[in-house]
Amino acid sequence: MPPYEIIVATDMTEEGLNLLRGEDDVVVRCVPPQMSALREALAAAHAVIVRDDVVIDAALLAAAPALRVVGRMGASLNGIDIDAASSRGIIVMNTPGVSAVAAGEHTVALILGLARRLVGLHSSLAAGEWLEGPARIPGVQLQGKTLGIVGFGRVGRVVADRCLSFGMHVLACDPYISEEQIVDRRVHLVGVRELLTKSDFVTLHVPSTRETRGLFDAKLLRQMKRGARLINTSYGAVLDETALGEALQDGHLAGAALDVYAAEPPNGNPLIGLPNVLHTPHVAENTVEAVQDLSLQIAAQVIDALRDEDYRNVVNLPFLPGVEYETVRPYLRLAERIGAVFDLLARSPVRRMAVEVRGEEMEGLVKPLTVALLKGVLGAALGEVRQLH
Repeated sequence: MPPYEIIVATDMTEEGLNLLRGEDDVVVRCVPPQMSALREALAAAHAVIVRDDVVIDAALLAAAPALRVVGRMGASLNGIDIDAASSRGIIVMNTPGVSAVAAGEHTVALILGLARRLVGLHSSLAAGEWLEGPARIPGVQLQGKTLGIVGFGRVGRVVADRCLSFGMHVLACDPYISEEQIVDRRVHLVGVRELLTKSDFVTLHVPSTRETRGLFDAKLLRQMKRGARLINTSYGAVLDETALGEALQDGHLAGAALDVYAAEPPNGNPLIGLPNVLHTPHVAENTVEAVQDLSLQIAAQVIDALRDEDYRNVVNLPFLPGVEYETVRPYLRLAERIGAVFDLLARSPVRRMAVEVRGEEMEGLVKPLTVALLKGVLGAALGEVRQLH
C-alpha cells in the first residue's frame, strides 16, 4: 500500500513532525500557509494540518481528490468549509482544550496588565519619565474585586482557578452549564444581567456561533458596571468594537484588553492605540508548551484517522471504515434533523438523551447515528443554521 501523504502548512514542533516522520506508512511535506503553495501540494495529499491562518474552502477541497483528513491545530474551525468537506467524505478534526491553560493564563496576564496599567508605565519609563504622567495615576488591586466569566468552558475554568487565588469573587454565566457541573463552590452561576452589573472585570470565553456573534453590543456594554474593564481572548466576532470604543472614550468603561479582533490583522480598528486599551496580536495560545501539545496531539489524531483506527475530535459527521458514506448518509441526516427538532421543541436545555435503534440494517451504525443526533441537538450552540425542510 502506498504511504499516506500528509501536508503540514503551519508551524509544528520538531517533536510533532518527528512523530509523523517516524511512521513507515507516512510521507510528510511542509509547505508555507499560502493558497498557491497549498493548492499545488494538496493535489495528491491524503491529509493536511493547518491553523486558523489558512482557509480551507470548497474550491481548495475540490483540488484535493485524495484528501481524507483536515486537521486543525487548535479549537477554532474558522475558515474551514465543513459542509463541503462532509459532502466529499473528508474528516475535519480539531484539538479542543489542549491550549486552555495557555489561553487562560494569557487572560489573567491581561487582567493584571489592565489593573496595574503596565503598558503605560513601561512606555512612560522608557520615555525617560519617573513618577510622572501615567505613573501618578494609581492602579487597582484584584483582591476583593468581582470577576465575571462569560462562557465557563475549559479556558473560563482556568481563569477562575487563577483569579480565585488572588482573592477575587468569581461569577460565571453559561447557558450550557448547570450548578451541579461547577466543582468549586466559590464560583457562582448567575444570569448575564447580574454578572454585568456586579463585575469589576468581565472576560469573554464563548465560541463564535450564530447566537454569540455580536453578543456584546452597545446594549450589553452599557449594562456593565461603570468603571469596569472588559477582556476578550475568545473571538473578535462576539464583540461590537465600535460600541466598545464609545464606552471606553466616554468613561463608562475604564479599560479593555483584547487578543482577538473582528478582522485580523486589525488594520484601521478604532480600538488600536486607545490609551485605555491593552491589545495583543492573537497570541493567547502561543506558548512553547501549548504548541508542543497541539503538535503532538494533531499528529497522533491524523495518523489514527488515516489508518481508520480512531476518530478523536472529529467535528463533522462520522465516517466508518468499510461502509459507503452515501449508503449511510440518509440515516445520518435523518438523525441530525430529529435532534434539531427535539432541541427546538424542548422547553428547557436538553441535558440527557436515550437512543434506541431498530433494524438489522442499523447494525454497526449506533455510534454514528448517536453523534449525528447530538449534532442536531447542539446545532444552535455550534452556530449552525438549521435547515429542517
